[in-house]
Amino acid sequence: MSNNNIDRNLLLGYMAFYYMPGIKLKQSDLEDIFNKNLMPVSYLPSQIFGHDAFRRVTGKIRGSIEVSVNGAPYAAKLNIDEVRNDNDEIVRAIGRKVIDQSNDSVTYETIGSLVYNKNNESVTYYMNPGFESEFDYETNIMIPPRKPIRTLWCTTTGTPCGR
Repeated sequence: MSNNNIDRNLLLGYMAFYYMPGIKLKQSDLEDIFNKNLMPVSYLPSQIFGHDAFRRVTGKIRGSIEVSVNGAPYAAKLNIDEVRNDNDEIVRAIGRKVIDQSNDSVTYETIGSLVYNKNNESVTYYMNPGFESEFDYETNIMIPPRKPIRTLWCTTTGTPCGR
């Protein structure tokens, strides 16, 4: 549908788009608002599913941190890679790339993983042993709006968090 298909009596000049973060509205309630205001429901946004929210939120895990490797400070970069997507779950790996001061060597290791269970829409995260001493990943990996990784899943999907 394009703007040409909208009844001209429904337009008042220009259309305005508003961004309202933090508003929680069910798809059915939004559809009711559209219907009450004689707006075409074809303009409704598509429904957000748990797996979409999981990918959207975990995709924002990025950034530079400083880690302590064998007692020495190193610059490191975090990233997320999707490693599996099947009928039951989505698995994403949290990778950490450590760069030495002279940029001579780079090491990449998987420090943990995030798993979205499609059957019960739960999210579980795992931190691989051996990385706890170099950086407090669990509390300090922040995802906008500044939520630590350990509390993120409850607020995103509305499901209990697990380990």
